Amino acid sequence: MVNKTSMPLVIESQTIKPLSTDYLGLQTSDMTLKIPGYSKHYLDVSTIGLSGVLTFELESKEEVHRDLLPQRDYIPQRLEYGVMIEQGPSPYNKTTIVTVVPRYIIVN
Repeated sequence: MVNKTSMPLVIESQTIKPLSTDYLGLQTSDMTLKIPGYSKHYLDVSTIGLSGVLTFELESKEEVHRDLLPQRDYIPQRLEYGVMIEQGPSPYNKTTIVTVVPRYIIVN
């Protein structure tokens, strides 16, 4: 799992820190992806080559990590992230790589 976002991702019971990579030894192809304070998403990682959008709706303002937001006094109602499911390079071709990236990047 590659987390290229500024928010922590909770998968099953493991937390992946922002801008980091972590190995998940999941035995099934289904996973539950959650951001603290926002809605859950169920993801099937058996579909290699899939890319799409995950939209997380705000559920609880108290659980949001305000220190990780670009503006600490503004909590977005919705977070949009892109997700890519890929096969690992040889000799790790039995490994599935799930990458979560920001959907929009604004350069000013």
